[in-house]
Formats: sequence, C-alpha cells, structure tokens
Amino acid sequence: MVAKEGGQLAGTVVSISSSDGTPIVAFAATKPFQSLVFSSPDLVSGATYDVLVGGSVSGDGLGGLYLDMNSAGGSSVGSVTAVAG
Repeated sequence: MVAKEGGQLAGTVVSISSSDGTPIVAFAATKPFQSLVFSSPDLVSGATYDVLVGGSVSGDGLGGLYLDMNSAGGSSVGSVTAVAG
C-alpha cells in the first residue's frame, strides 16, 4: 500500500515500474484518493517497485487502466517492496 499525504484528484495518473524502469501498470484515477493497493501476478515477491503520481499516459486503456502503455513525467511518492500474500 502507498499513501500520499493530502490526497490526489480524480484523473491523476499513477504509474508503477520495476526498479530498472520497466513499466508494470499505469492508471488514471476515476475518483479522488489518498492511498492505493495494487496486486498483480506480474509482481515478484521481494522486488522493489517505483510509484509515481501525475504526468501523462497513452496507449490502450480500459476504464482508466493501462497495461500496454507509455507514461511520462510524474512525481515519485517512493518505492515499495512486493510481498507474497
């Protein structure tokens, strides 16, 4: 889980990439938010991922979710380490 003090507006782009810069996912939030939880079989337990908010995203999206995309810009809210659950 990642939390950002002060929250973010609907439409804010969130992107997650591996520590080597490989994009995992990006999405445009449909509602205002302050924290998020993301789960995917593409995440590797023990690996570190970078989370950014803001910027832009383009590509094939569905309901604000972009799996095959290009994202640019954004501000880092930190890194997280995936754990098996």
